[in-house]
Order: sequence, then structure tokens, then C-alpha cells
Amino acid sequence: MEKDDFIFSEQESEEQNNNFMIREILDMILYNWRWFVLSIVLCMVVAVIYVKKTQKIFTCKTIILIKEDNKTNTQTLNEGKAFSDLVGFDIINNVDNEVYILNSRRLMKTVVEKLKLNVEYSTKGELRQVNLYRQSPIECSFSCDIQSMGLSFEVNILESGKLELYDFVYEGMDKNTYKDVEIIANWGDEVALPIGKVTITKTDFLNKESYENEIHVLKSNVEAIAVVYSEKIKTEIGKNTSVITLSIKDENALRAKDILNTLVMVYNEDAVKDKQKIILNTAEFIADRLIILSEELSSVDEDIEAFKKDNQLFDINSEVSMNLTESTKYKGESIAIQNEIEMAKYISSYLKKEEHFNSLIPVNSGISSAVINGLINNYNEVLLQRDKLVSASSTQNLTVQELNKVLQNQRNAIVTSLDNSIQTLQIQLNNLVSQEQLAKGNILQIPTQEKEIISIERQQKIKADLYLYLLQKREENALTLSFVDDNARVIDYADNGVLVSPQKKIVILIAIIVGLLLPILVFFLYTLLNTKIRGIKDLEKLSIPFLGSIPQSENKEVDKLNIVVQDNGKNPIAESFRVLRSNIRFMLNNLENDSAKVFLVTSSDPFSGKTYISSNLAVSIAQSDKKVILLDLDLRKRSLTRKLKGKNSTKGLSEYLSGEFDNIDEMIVKGCIHERLDVVFAGLRPPNPSELLLSNRLDELIKELKQRYDFVILDTIPVINLADVFIINRVADLSIFLIREGLSDRRLLPDIIKMYSEKRLNNMSIILNGVSKKSGSGYGYSYGYGYDFNYDYMYEEEPEKKRFFRRRKHHKY
Repeated sequence: MEKDDFIFSEQESEEQNNNFMIREILDMILYNWRWFVLSIVLCMVVAVIYVKKTQKIFTCKTIILIKEDNKTNTQTLNEGKAFSDLVGFDIINNVDNEVYILNSRRLMKTVVEKLKLNVEYSTKGELRQVNLYRQSPIECSFSCDIQSMGLSFEVNILESGKLELYDFVYEGMDKNTYKDVEIIANWGDEVALPIGKVTITKTDFLNKESYENEIHVLKSNVEAIAVVYSEKIKTEIGKNTSVITLSIKDENALRAKDILNTLVMVYNEDAVKDKQKIILNTAEFIADRLIILSEELSSVDEDIEAFKKDNQLFDINSEVSMNLTESTKYKGESIAIQNEIEMAKYISSYLKKEEHFNSLIPVNSGISSAVINGLINNYNEVLLQRDKLVSASSTQNLTVQELNKVLQNQRNAIVTSLDNSIQTLQIQLNNLVSQEQLAKGNILQIPTQEKEIISIERQQKIKADLYLYLLQKREENALTLSFVDDNARVIDYADNGVLVSPQKKIVILIAIIVGLLLPILVFFLYTLLNTKIRGIKDLEKLSIPFLGSIPQSENKEVDKLNIVVQDNGKNPIAESFRVLRSNIRFMLNNLENDSAKVFLVTSSDPFSGKTYISSNLAVSIAQSDKKVILLDLDLRKRSLTRKLKGKNSTKGLSEYLSGEFDNIDEMIVKGCIHERLDVVFAGLRPPNPSELLLSNRLDELIKELKQRYDFVILDTIPVINLADVFIINRVADLSIFLIREGLSDRRLLPDIIKMYSEKRLNNMSIILNGVSKKSGSGYGYSYGYGYDFNYDYMYEEEPEKKRFFRRRKHHKY
């Protein structure tokens, strides 16, 4: 065989095994269909009770969009930008942060207070309490001293129109403390409870049914209820979006819807308050700063005024220009005077030199004094006149000499005037230099003053700009306050709720599945924990020859020999014995001993059906025109003898083996079961069965019977803990080991295999007895197979339709 063929054979075999197991499971379900139907019905009943008793849970959800303040179409009214440059940061909503705010207990506490969720009303339904949220016929208002306390009580509306309050239970107290207290009150009265006060009023839901059912009132602490509902809120953020989905599970769909819608409303109100608070605080800050800046601006203006007054400054530029002009003027005048002084000194020095006594004095020399210029002119005129006289006469001329004296006097007068003029000019020069230095000093002081005035003016400008800026922001802040918007936009309001638990379809489906699986599990556990032989499959791995299986007999009379093999009988059990007979013949043909005639029938357990198998096997062989004798070698229990009413016989094997008689014909009972089947009873119960079986008389008896009969069948005892079978084995040619389904223990199979391998029984083979028509574990086989044993095969041409209905009629499934 090639490798591919081998792999294909293995795959085909595995597929056949899988198909076979599936068919076994289906057969098991069909065979035990009543249990499956009963299990499904019971599970359906439990499911219906569960659905009615279990509190319904609804899921509601709402979808909101968190607005981002830094994305707006109106730049001047941008809430975040209106004063973000003032406070130093932008107000931008972070979606993750908003999720924490939505789940906060602070907001949920406000929701609880708005919806009065801390007070719950309920009444008894068929199988559970029915919540009366927004449908309660009464409404309770509690006094402030018990607002934070938890309590519960029952309210019964009497036909007289009064209210009966009873069964009070307070948080932190023993429930039996006020259990017997009963209070009768009127509508709207302030009722004094054992702790605190309550006022009960009517609602629009008061009707006739309200008088029939008592109302359970449960008041809880607001903080505790806020914690409970905040934990129920589930949030989901859309990917790459600012969309948040809020959901909540609650036993009342209307309450869940109100909680979500109110939570969004409270969230928006809280966000608006926060924004308004920021804007109002900003407005207050701006107003305070404007007052301070106004005062500071006034102070700066006063400082500028005082500085200008103190420094006599009106305009820095004009002051600088004036001082520069004066300085230039004084410098020019001082230079002119300096030149004049130098010229005066030059003329004075010129006049004082002798070589210049007869020389003219320069005129227009730059001396501004008219007296000196007049003296110089007179001197020059006199000198010219003298020179003319000298040229006309001599120096000895009296007139010339007189003129010389005049010239000398005039020269002295000019020098004196020049010296006086020099002194005067020097004083003027000193004054001009002083004035020039003063002007220069003023010019040098200008930068310092200008720096101081610029610094003061800068402060003035800064404060003025800030003042104008704040005035502008005050207007923007006022506009922003009027345009404050909600923080969240509702995309989908809370729906009416979807029932999530219990889901009837799923519960019913689970009930059906459990109803199907429960019997399978029970059968599986039974099969798993069952150590008994469950069918042919438990014997497949044994190396012991298997002769066949016998179906379970429906006859329950244990004290009566059950012969199921009848002449021309066509029932399944009779057919199985015929198959067994054929298999024995086939096995005998393969034995080396051609004269094998003695069959030993034994088992591992009592009640395995040895007598039943041996007797019916003997009848089956006898029906094949063979002469058969059946010996009851169970000297202890004597099952065959007892069932054939021969238990009081004194001519049996025990008497023969003990030597009481020698003629075997005296103990042979002829034709009591079948005309070709003889029987030898066990006789009276001996005290020593094993010793009798060891007798040589047993060997002689079997030898004699083998000559008279075609087959000798020995009905013996179980092999467990007794040596009788192994003693009898010496005379047996074929040992038939009987295993009974549902009785024999699988844990004994290794011992049976060891017995076979050690050849403790001659030509050992196995028969499986008591096989059920349909094994619940999938180990057995059906012996109907749709086969009609009463079918008359003379009518080979029977219509297909009739044959089909005939098969359906006798089908065992």
C-alpha cells in the first residue's frame, strides 16, 4: 500500500468514526427523547418563572457633543479669547476632563435632589416589587432633621380616606425596634414619626387600585444615592471626536431617561455658572484695576507737573534750542571781545615801542571804543601835521616841538585808554564766558531732565494704555457675559430604554439549550462514573475471541427458565443465539481438536445469565438437528436445577460424583426443554463441591457423554473467588466466558485478559449478554435494525410504498 493510500485510509477511518459518534449521540437522544422533552419543559418553566421574578433592567443612552471654546466663528465674542490674554491662558474644554465632571458625585447629587431619587416608592407585583417612579399615588416630604437618615415604612391607603403607616425600619437601628409602631394620619398632615416628621400628599396617580396594594416607601441618604447612580453612569468617547455617549442601566426605564437628561441639563447649568463666575470675577477685577489705574494716572500727572515747575521746563526741545543759541551768542561775543583785547594790547605795545613813536597808529583795528578811535584819529592827524612841518622846516621848530609834546601826551592818553579798555573788555569777557558756561551747563542738564521726564511720561503712557485696554476689555467682558452658551450640545436625547435583562428570547434559548444539555450531561456523567460494562465497545480492545452478543430479555421472572429460542422463532434474541451458534461452529472448525464437543459456560459475576445462555444455546444447537446434553455443574447455587423444578432430585451430579450410583442414565432427564436436548440436574447440594469436581468420575462421565451426544454444555459457577470452574476446565474443549452489560465491572477486564493469556481456561472466548436494545451511552446496538422477522418473503413484488410503511412500523427508533 502506498503512503498516500494509507493516509487516505486513516482519514476515511477517522471520518467514519466521527460520523459514527454523531449517529450514536443522535440515537441516544432519540432513544431517551422523553427525558429531553421533560428536561426542556422543566427548564422552560424555570425560565418563565425567572423572567417574571427577575427585576427588569433597562439601558438608556444619550449622545452629547462637547463644544470647544477655541473654535468659534465670531472672533470678538470668543468666550475663551475675550480675556484669555488678560488671564494668561485659553479656556479650552478637554473631553477627558468633561467625562470626569459628568461622572462626578457633585453633579449626580444635584440630579438626585432635582428628581427626588432618594425617596423610592414601590408595591408588590405578582412575583417581584414594582417600582412606582413618577407613578406613585402618594408623595412624601420629610423634615430637615431626617434628611440625611435612611428609613423605610409601609403606607396603606384606607377606604376611609386615611393613611396607615407601619413597619418602620431606620438605618443603623435594629429592624424590630419600631416594627410594631402603627400610625393613622390624614392627607397633608405633618405626621410625627418615631424619628422626625413626614407629610404625605396625594398625586394624580391615586386610583381604586391604590387602595388594594400597600406602598413601600424607602428613603435613603442623598449622598449615598448619588454615589450609587454616579457609578451606574457609563461614558464612551468617540474616536477622534468630542462626542460622548452616556448610558445607564436601571430597573425603571423612565427613571433612567430622566437621570440622563437631567444630568446633561445640570452639567450645562454648572458649566454656564462656571463661565459666568469667571466673567463676573474678571469684570470685578477690571473695575478694581480701573480705579487703581485712575489714581495712579492722577499721581503721575501731578509728578510731571511738579517736575516741570521745579525745573522750569515747558518744552525740552525749545529749552535746548534756546540754550544752544545763547551759548553760541556768548561764545561769539567773547571771541570778539577777546580779539578786541588782543588788538588793544597790540596797539598799546605798539605805542610803547620807541621805533614807533613817529609812526601812524592803525585805524579800524577792531577796537570798538569810539574814544580810543577818536584819540587815535587825532593822534594820526597831529602826527601827519607834524610830519608836514618837519618836512617844511626842521625838528627844531618850536611848533614841531610843541606838536611832539602834544603827540606824546596823546600817545600816553591812548595807552591809558587802551589799558582801561582792556580791563573793561576783560571784565566783559569774563562775564560772557560765565554766561557761556551757564548755557553749556543747562545744555548738559537737559539729558538728565529729559531722562527723568521720559521715565515719568513712560509710566504715564503705560498706565494710560492699560487704562484704555481695561476699558475695552470691560466692554468685551460685558458682551461675553450676554453670550454665554451651554458647554454641551445634545445630539440625541435619552431614549425610552432598551430591555437588557432578562431578555426573554435569550433566556428561553438558554433554557432550551440547558434542557438539551442537562440530560446529555447526566448521561455523560453516568457513563463516566459507571464502571460497568456498557457495550461491545468496552470489549473491542480485548484480544480474546468474541463469539457474539445477546440482547436483553424482557422476561423478568428469575425463578423460571427463560427459553427464547423456539422452533421457527424470528425474534431478535433467537436470531442472536443462532448467530452465536454459527460463530461457535466457525471457532470449532479452527481448533486443532476436531472432536471438541464440551462447552463450559462461566462468568465473572453472579446473575450474569449463565443458565439463561447455556440453556438457550443448547436449544439453538439442538434445533440444528444435533443431540445435546446440558449439565448443571453449579453444585452450589443449582440455578438450572431449581428453574427446571429438579432441586429435590436425588439422582443428580452430586450423587453420581459421590459414588451413590454408577448408571448415568438414572440422572439424565430427556426432552424436558427440547426433544433433542437432555438435562442432568445438579442433585442435592453437597458440603464439598470442589472435592466432588476433582473426582475422576467427572472425567469418566464427560467421556461417556461425548460418545452419546454431539455436544455437551456445562453450566458452571462464576470464576471469581471460587476454584470450581478451573477444576471443571480439564474436561472442557471450549470455555465460554460470559460478561453482562450493566453488571460486569470494567475494572475486571485486566484479570480476564490475564486469565486468557495464561490459558487458565481452554479455548476461552467471550459472549456479551444483556445488551440493551438501545444503549444510552452509545455503546450498544439496536437489534431491530428495521428488520421484520415476521415478513413473508413469498411476496417479493410487494409495492415500495407498503414496504416503506412496514419498515416504519417495525423500526425500533
